[in-house]
Amino acid sequence: MARHMGHITSPITGKPEVIPLAGFVPEDNDQVASRWRQWRAYLCVDSAVGIIGNIVTTLMTCFLAFALLYPKGLVPQEWELVVHQMRFFEVSWGAFGKLLFAIIAAAFLSDTWLTTLDAVSRVHTDFVLCFFPAARKYHPRVWYYGIAIALTVVTVVTMHFASPQALILLSAVLGFVGTVIFTGALLVLNYFWLPRWLPEPIRPRPIGAVALSTSWLAYLLLACVYLWLQVSAIR
Repeated sequence: MARHMGHITSPITGKPEVIPLAGFVPEDNDQVASRWRQWRAYLCVDSAVGIIGNIVTTLMTCFLAFALLYPKGLVPQEWELVVHQMRFFEVSWGAFGKLLFAIIAAAFLSDTWLTTLDAVSRVHTDFVLCFFPAARKYHPRVWYYGIAIALTVVTVVTMHFASPQALILLSAVLGFVGTVIFTGALLVLNYFWLPRWLPEPIRPRPIGAVALSTSWLAYLLLACVYLWLQVSAIR
């Protein structure tokens, strides 16, 4: 898919590419069904790697915490989150293990942040150019780097407002709210608006609507439980 899209090139070494604002609608031909099956298979494998990987790493972290932190009554709080996690490596490799974990944690957070920065900047660039025609007098690259710089400044400033624990909780809540909204919007998009534009072989099937609706209802239920617990705690 990326081969058919305009790229955000470097403002120093690359020339601006033509980036179309319109999307692409698959053509109704003999190859569309085969290509869709290949794309869906890739998405299933990609999603499975993420889901299984998260489950395994989460369980490993829980087991390590239970084996190393729980017996000593250590519960990560505020700024001690990474400090206590360093004990996972310290037990086996001493001071070098602590340093190695700190480097891994920094690399992991940096990689995640850079990926998120790129994705969010590109999405906001597309949004600005699609919904505000006056903004099109500037190349998408200008908007992309402008938004990326603005988000970087916001990150640098806000990361000092609270401890990692508070920021992680805030990010989780915002992400969950976004998931509830996004899943509902995706349901409407895929099964009420988009099908009329797609060839019949690749239109979403009813089984997908059932699965997506089930997921959305589960998210809504969890959101209601969370809100109920927060209100009960305030009272």
